[in-house]
Amino acid sequence: MSTIVGNYVKTFAEADMGLLQDVSMNAPYAFKWVYLKRLDGQHIVCTGAGKEMRLRYRRRGGRDVAEVTVQDPIFGPLKFKVAPFLQENGTPIGRAA
Repeated sequence: MSTIVGNYVKTFAEADMGLLQDVSMNAPYAFKWVYLKRLDGQHIVCTGAGKEMRLRYRRRGGRDVAEVTVQDPIFGPLKFKVAPFLQENGTPIGRAA
């Protein structure tokens, strides 16, 4: 069981992870959140289940949003929105050294 404590933020620069939106925590997906490593132009470089990914992000309604595709064993590939999130005591990737 995992517990995540923190707050949603407006931009990925203010975040240290991204939470998949509307994903069931009981689903058999490899990951349900991503850990942010850095920003690279209009992409976030992140990891999910230890695998590095580059996700394109854009600003919608004053907030950054990205999308990721996760493989579901029954329904096949499913797309989820990824929202920027800052863990309690986390370091935003925009401030990371």
